[in-house]
Amino acid sequence: AIIDADILPKLINIASSSDYPTQKEIIWTITNATAYGSEQQIRYITNQGAIKPLCEMLASKDIKIIDVALTGLENILRTGEHTAKEEGCHNPYASQVEEVGGIEKIIFLQSYENETLYKKAYSIIHRYFEVDEASGEITPKIYKSNN
Repeated sequence: AIIDADILPKLINIASSSDYPTQKEIIWTITNATAYGSEQQIRYITNQGAIKPLCEMLASKDIKIIDVALTGLENILRTGEHTAKEEGCHNPYASQVEEVGGIEKIIFLQSYENETLYKKAYSIIHRYFEVDEASGEITPKIYKSNN
C-alpha cells in the first residue's frame, strides 16, 4: 500500500530532518515494508534510500528501535545476498551499509550488554561481510555465481 501510494520516498526524505518520534515511526514503516515485501519491493525500498535512516537509527539509545532497524537492515541484506549469489558479485546493499557508516555502528552494537542486539549485530557482520583477520578491515562479501 505505501509503495503503491508512493509514500515511502517522501518518508525516507523527511527521516533525517524530522523529530525523533517521527523518525522512529519511519523506521518501523521501512522495516515492516521489508518484512512483508517481495524482493522487487525490497529493492524499490532500498533504491529510495532506506539504508541510511536505518543505519542512523543504530546510534539511538532506544534498544527496541535499534532492534527494529537491525531487522530492517537484515531483511534488505538478505535480498541483496540473493542478488549477489545469482550474479556472482558483492552484496550491493552491504556496500550501501558500508558507505553510510553502518558497519561501524553494527560493530559497536556487538559490545552492547543487550544479548539480542549483540547476537543480531554479530550475525549481520558475519553473514554479509568479510573480516580480514590481519588488518581487521570489514568489507562486503563477494559471492560466486549460482549459475
